Amino acid sequence: MEQLTHLLIQYEGVIYNELKRIGMYRSSQDYEDYYQLGCMKLFESFTTCGVDAFSERYRYQFVKYAGQKIRWAFLDQKRRDRYLIDHEEQDDDFEICLSYGFEENIFFKEQLLTLMELLTAKEKKFSTGAFYQWFEYV
Repeated sequence: MEQLTHLLIQYEGVIYNELKRIGMYRSSQDYEDYYQLGCMKLFESFTTCGVDAFSERYRYQFVKYAGQKIRWAFLDQKRRDRYLIDHEEQDDDFEICLSYGFEENIFFKEQLLTLMELLTAKEKKFSTGAFYQWFEYV
């Protein structure tokens, strides 16, 4: 544990540098989550790197290795976050569309929502698109 604390003290700048490179600043709501991910990847780099991170001789090699692992983890996380946000917006659009035109037919709305929960993501996307096209023609 003491070794990991010393590692974090010595190489915390690598995490901050990678956060800055992807455009994540302290004002961002996800900053702490990304910082924790960076700490985990730094510790993982320490265990998987074939050199001694505390040796001055291998310092730059470790910084490059750890920085790359941290950056890839951040980019993967940003990609996952973007994917989740995109899919949440689609669900919200569908709910708004349902609540706008079908207040008088609650039974239909409940049945439709129940059926939509049974569909896969691709089927939901197709059904939502077909519904919007139908709604435009009516």
